[in-house]
Amino acid sequence: MWSTATILDIRREASRKAKRQHKLPVKAQDFIDGQTIPFLGDYVPKGWVQDPNIEPFMVDATGRGYETELAWTQDALRKQARNFVLSGDVYAYGVREQGPSQVVVAIYRPDPRDFTHTGALTESELRKVAGRR
Repeated sequence: MWSTATILDIRREASRKAKRQHKLPVKAQDFIDGQTIPFLGDYVPKGWVQDPNIEPFMVDATGRGYETELAWTQDALRKQARNFVLSGDVYAYGVREQGPSQVVVAIYRPDPRDFTHTGALTESELRKVAGRR
């Protein structure tokens, strides 16, 4: 088992790396199609916000989890992703924390100022939309 300090150090390093590499959360449909969920840590890419109405949740990272455990299985996560896709709204996933056998996954949405609902508008474009230059 890893200490809390170790997990926080890993999360901080992942945040710096994700920012340097301009990583984006993976959209639900892309996750269903086989893309992996990126480790974003606390980094929230421009054009995206972490959904304030959905708490991050633990997911089994080993692929050997059971439905009876507290952490979600990979199958349960795919089922949720299918439901997100069916809703017609854009949802995306990013790993917040990583432990030895589980990860904490957060749900991201396009910035509400992004009228395209894609998460693709740049910060300067969003300021123009909001009326701030």
